[in-house]
Amino acid sequence: MFKVTIINPREILYLGLGEEVVLPTEEGELTLLEFHQPLLTRLHKGTIKVDKRWFFSIKDGIAHMRRDELVAIVE
Repeated sequence: MFKVTIINPREILYLGLGEEVVLPTEEGELTLLEFHQPLLTRLHKGTIKVDKRWFFSIKDGIAHMRRDELVAIVE
C-alpha cells in the first residue's frame, strides 16, 4: 500500500492508503501500484479510481508519485 492524497483548490477529496490508483492522462489510463517509479504527469478529463472503490471525476490536474506516496492536485 502507498499513501494517496487527492486535492482540489477547495478541499481534500481523498487522504488515505491505496493499493492501486488509475489516473486519466493524455496517453490514456495509467495504473500506479506500490513501488512505482517516480513520476510527474499531467492529468486529463476523466476519473481517478482508487482501489476500484473510490471514483473522482476531474477536469485536469497534475500527479506526482515518489516512493510510497501519490499526490494529485486536480480541478
